[in-house]
Amino acid sequence: MALLMPVALVVGFAFQLGASLQQTFGSGEPTPGTTLAVLLGVAIAVGIPAAVLVVEVRERREDRSRSSAAMIAAIVVLCIAGALDGTALLNTIGTTAQHAQRRAQPATAAERHFGDRDASGELRELGSRTAALLQSDLDPAGAEVTRQECPLRNDQPGTSFIYDLRRPDEGSTAAPTAPTAEERTRFDAVAALWSGAGISQDPPSTEHPEELNGSSPWTVRAVATTSGEVFISTECLADRG
Repeated sequence: MALLMPVALVVGFAFQLGASLQQTFGSGEPTPGTTLAVLLGVAIAVGIPAAVLVVEVRERREDRSRSSAAMIAAIVVLCIAGALDGTALLNTIGTTAQHAQRRAQPATAAERHFGDRDASGELRELGSRTAALLQSDLDPAGAEVTRQECPLRNDQPGTSFIYDLRRPDEGSTAAPTAPTAEERTRFDAVAALWSGAGISQDPPSTEHPEELNGSSPWTVRAVATTSGEVFISTECLADRG
């Protein structure tokens, strides 16, 4: 059994390494699988030398002439395993506790922006009203509203939405031009509409003067252009209910 002690160290380290790699290249958070791997690694690396130590202590009580080499080796291996695997176990426990604490936190106010309302429907309405104020020749009925599952800040499941009313990319290389007085008036109307939805107007961009950009805690990007295009993407939002 004493010969298994070096093997136990290697196997224990292999379990720890496997769990670490799975966590690093996975979600970044401990899973039941990685936690089990860590526990198995600790059990193997610590359990075998601990069992050898117990057996050797009992044998030496009955036979004082018995060599203490195996007992000393068991103590050495146990110390090494405790340092290596014990540290990994403590890290896993700490990370798991932090993960559980984060999941217990409520969704933020931005994530609960729509509450129990229909986020997709309200986003489509906001995009359609924006297009109307821009006097866009694009049909809002043809706008795409896509949704994608995503994690909230507390790691609970949520949903993000994208409203997209744009022309197909025709590869135009024309230089962007500053909005005319009439177009600025339309931008002002859009900015007022967005303000009512909690989206504030960003400073004009010198690189893209034809765009009105807005920002808010619940949006990733909000853009309206002089050509009547509208693009609004949301942060990850808490699901209704």
